Amino acid sequence: METPTTFQIEPERVLVLITLHRREAWDAQDQDGSNVLANILRGIREAATDHPNATFVYPVHRNPRVRQVAQDLLGGLPNLRLIDPLPYFEFIGLMARSKLIITDSGGIQEEAPSLGVPVLVLRRTTERPEALQSGWNVLVGTDGADIRAAITAELRINRLRPSSIPCPGPFGDGRASERIRDALWAFGNRSGGRPADFVENGTG
Repeated sequence: METPTTFQIEPERVLVLITLHRREAWDAQDQDGSNVLANILRGIREAATDHPNATFVYPVHRNPRVRQVAQDLLGGLPNLRLIDPLPYFEFIGLMARSKLIITDSGGIQEEAPSLGVPVLVLRRTTERPEALQSGWNVLVGTDGADIRAAITAELRINRLRPSSIPCPGPFGDGRASERIRDALWAFGNRSGGRPADFVENGTG
């Protein structure tokens, strides 16, 4: 594994970011008895082989059951970099730099749309349908062939990068803390009047 201090990517390269860590992948089997995480990684390996001009970067979870299979199936590919986990802000910078993110993470499903980066969700279900409805996230599943096809399809799209971030996100306007503060103040003080009711996609 590369360490974050030695990790660099050429600025002209297309970047595909990978994160996989959920127990439902590394501790489960598909219908044919094969390991779910292994099937996912085989699909990614084939996609990386199909797209030698893209750099695939995988900050690998420290769980040894994840690291071993990642090393076995992805190690040695010239355009796929296995690195140790990154600090949060460095990781966000890598997300913003990416053309595509491949993940089973719930948090990344929420964060990536604000950065204007599409996400392939490598799970059978997701509890974040808002991001699917927005078009930023696509639920691909765990089949290697489907993953390979979805990566290829996304890399062929010439998406325009957002002119500024954060982009409008599917999970609200970012003002929840202000509304909570105003509601608590009105409830405790009883003198400021009732705050405006929140209206989805509105101004309240």
